[in-house]
Amino acid sequence: MVVKVSKPEINVREKISELDKPSGTAGQAMLAAETPQEQQALVGVGRRNLLINGNMEVNQRGYAGSYTSTGFQYTVDRWALGKNDAVNFTWEVDTFSDGFTGVPNGRGLIQYGLNSAGSGTDFVRLEQRIENVKTAAGQHVTLSFWARSATGSAFTLNHTAVPAAGALGLMQYFGTGGSPSGIVYAPFASSITLSTEWTKYTYTTFVPDLSGKTIGTSGADHLRLYVCNMDNDDVGKTIQITQLQLEIGKVATPFEHRSYGEELALCQRYYQYVERARGSGNRDAGQNTCAFSHRIPEMRASPTMTRVVAGSPYNWNFTQFANVNKSHVAVLIEIITTDAYWYYNDGYTADAEL
Repeated sequence: MVVKVSKPEINVREKISELDKPSGTAGQAMLAAETPQEQQALVGVGRRNLLINGNMEVNQRGYAGSYTSTGFQYTVDRWALGKNDAVNFTWEVDTFSDGFTGVPNGRGLIQYGLNSAGSGTDFVRLEQRIENVKTAAGQHVTLSFWARSATGSAFTLNHTAVPAAGALGLMQYFGTGGSPSGIVYAPFASSITLSTEWTKYTYTTFVPDLSGKTIGTSGADHLRLYVCNMDNDDVGKTIQITQLQLEIGKVATPFEHRSYGEELALCQRYYQYVERARGSGNRDAGQNTCAFSHRIPEMRASPTMTRVVAGSPYNWNFTQFANVNKSHVAVLIEIITTDAYWYYNDGYTADAEL
């Protein structure tokens, strides 16, 4: 004889929450998490931050002090000041003094302010381009960061230049080549108010899935984070910002501190600075060219090479870079006096940014 028993369905999560038990704040957060990714983030499993160099610590380009720019401008590694049309802005890279406690374990920061804008569609903003437009597609993400007004009084950014983008948000860029889809915005907020005190801000949004979308063939597709858009209504305002974190889920976890070495390695996929690429030797008579190879940490794409002059050439002239790919570059030089000693000590930058 078969006995069939049926019971009503129950929501285990709700029943657990009804129990009279001490769970604490962390326990409640774990129960409230809606996905395994959120639970992993809460217990620190794996890497959470989708951004690189969120603590503004890696600065291979060596910026220090104050600068004034009118064009797209990289600052510390992976962070750029994007702009539209005729804007003039001042920016600087700085570090926190020893003993400063306003931002927990703060290392570096970016400060920027808008000097002038030509029209209502002009803007400047801090942004990072995250490789692969598929990143976080169809999922909720949470952004957190520390920021303050450095103007002397609180102010609000509304970003009326591009209302669809909001004052901060994400942009799905499908690249070039072929027939890529157009830009899709996923704003976090239409406005943000900054006080003069260092404050942690947290926002959540949903990143659209890629259903019906076409990715270009160039490999330049990416998910772009932009924060604190400043347009012509914000002339004279100045922002300081650091410790940006973007993670999967609806819960903001404490900032993920990676070691400097790990952060540098992540940055070098997109940009590398070699202070001196040394080489020396004696060339036989009749042989006036020399090529020496460098194996470099693998980059996102074959980089654009730029020579960095370190001193006066010793019996050589630079010719060109050759055989450049994701993990290799050769330096070609011409020996001025054959059958004589030469010494090469110039450096270079390798740029594979998106």
